[in-house]
Amino acid sequence: MKTPLKRIILFITLLVLAAGPTHAVVDPATVQKLLADDGAAGDKFGNSVSLSADGGIALIGASGDDDDFGSAYVFTRATDGSWNQQAKLTAEDGAADDYFGVSVSLSADGGTALIGALGDGSAYVFSRATDGSWSQQDKLTAEDGATNDRFGRSVSLSADGGIALIGSSGSYVFTRAADGSWSQQDKLTGRGGNAVSLSADGSMALIGDDLDAHFHFSAFFGPYETFGSVYVFTRAANGSWSQQDTLTPKDIVAGRSFGISLSLSADGNIALIGANCAGLGSVYVFTRAADGSWTQWNKLTAAYTINFGHSVSLSADGSMALIGAFDADSVYGTHVFVFTRAAYGGWSQQDMLDGIEGDQLGHSVSLSADGGIALIGSSVGSSGSYVFTRSADGSWPPLPVCGWGRNLPANTWLMTAPSCQPASPPGVGIAAQYGDDLSPDYATNWIGWKWNDVAQNYPPAMVAADPLVLGEGNWVYSRTAGTLNLEGTATPTTNCAAYGGSNQCFDIDLTIPPVGENHWNIVGHPFPYTVNWADVQVAVSLDSGATWEIYSPSTAEIAGYVSKIYYRWNGNSYDSYDDSTPGSLGVLQPQESVWVRSLGSYSGPVPQKLKLLIPVR
Repeated sequence: MKTPLKRIILFITLLVLAAGPTHAVVDPATVQKLLADDGAAGDKFGNSVSLSADGGIALIGASGDDDDFGSAYVFTRATDGSWNQQAKLTAEDGAADDYFGVSVSLSADGGTALIGALGDGSAYVFSRATDGSWSQQDKLTAEDGATNDRFGRSVSLSADGGIALIGSSGSYVFTRAADGSWSQQDKLTGRGGNAVSLSADGSMALIGDDLDAHFHFSAFFGPYETFGSVYVFTRAANGSWSQQDTLTPKDIVAGRSFGISLSLSADGNIALIGANCAGLGSVYVFTRAADGSWTQWNKLTAAYTINFGHSVSLSADGSMALIGAFDADSVYGTHVFVFTRAAYGGWSQQDMLDGIEGDQLGHSVSLSADGGIALIGSSVGSSGSYVFTRSADGSWPPLPVCGWGRNLPANTWLMTAPSCQPASPPGVGIAAQYGDDLSPDYATNWIGWKWNDVAQNYPPAMVAADPLVLGEGNWVYSRTAGTLNLEGTATPTTNCAAYGGSNQCFDIDLTIPPVGENHWNIVGHPFPYTVNWADVQVAVSLDSGATWEIYSPSTAEIAGYVSKIYYRWNGNSYDSYDDSTPGSLGVLQPQESVWVRSLGSYSGPVPQKLKLLIPVR
């Protein structure tokens, strides 16, 4: 990229300041963000999560807390739907690099907690007293444990909290005696254990081995290997365990890490299995027949995601799936998807749940037994976890009108944009619109900057009264960290049929360069949700709007009007994306702006109007 990118880097070195927000109101009965009372950056609060069966108690791991000693937090839900921290759990013998909280599991009643500490090679059992206080009950270790076994990297409890499945280099079953003491009952396998899941009664165990190698030969590709198996174990009446099956997917794709995440229905008849397939990810549904045999029933995917299936959770009856797509460095963002099963057994996506941009949701997920409450964790810094509550009609809470906002690191430039119509009277500008959660010292502690699309240059920095405008982008810099939030009304849309398009959209005027020249536009994404660049259209009029021609980004480039490539600032440098190149497919992000280039390479008449049409999702 040329002129404006070089200019903005020059301006970045010359400017001094940062940006902020005003909070969207969210009903705590439907959505709430949970934060540790003593949370700090690097805690990894939310790297693991678990809900009680009724969704009223949440256990959240923070394995990076206190120099990686680690901790876990218990939250409880009040009658009005709000959540409050009840306890912070730590190991009595904790030490640095234990990573206590890397994995967590709750019993159905929320009275027993199992917490892994893979750095120490152990797992801890905590119990809740009638007064709500928590205490450590036992510390579990493998009888044949060895250094670097990673015992405790995954854990799962039976519904009554009396049986524990713990992943290591193998997987181990522990049982609780009548006096509350625990002992190792069996070792199920000497491999795998990166993910584990128990049925409600503790009689069936799933064990993931995402590195199990399978070798194949194709006449076209030659030899290649895939990775991943899931082992099914069952418990006999006498308490002994035996392997019942090994699950692998039907489709053979090189490099897949099948079994990276697991969840069993309460009766153990439905298994949800995540797989990282070439970074994109997929999730497989297996069902068990009456004779005990297993069959792959469905393969679930989602468009424009990275690591779909990084985390999974099933409702008790196996009719609802919560699936995390987590990648901290992905332009696609991190999302959590809700899938539901129809009466005939087919699955379909019902919804997509998002938090504040930058919170990187989806590292961990947990559903209540009825699928009505979703707990979604992150593992980035101290960004928090979210609780979503499903409405009586089956719908999930929509995004706030202006979205969740966007995290703003200290001493960092961001390309920003309003994702709703800012609720500000005339004359009230960026300082008030973005200033609620930042320092009030606009132009001293933080500042905004705009690009003049017509003049193709940067005018002076925005003054406090310069307003944010839908469809336009801004640079924002702050000396201190904050969150970019807005209050306002929903983005107004246009019927795209007026341009020959379809559905509702938001139209953005692009500059029209002279023949042989190119112009740069900073385009602000106007919606509080992601939109695929491939779904964006370019509208061109040669007669001042009387008639219009519609193009995709790729065909608009062929016609010489607009480049199919846009450029996104990642905080340090530019990344380029388009609508047709695998691995570089663009996704417009909430409260973000990008560079779009108007071309002057058309061979026919000069366009009179040039618009970018951003569709409503």
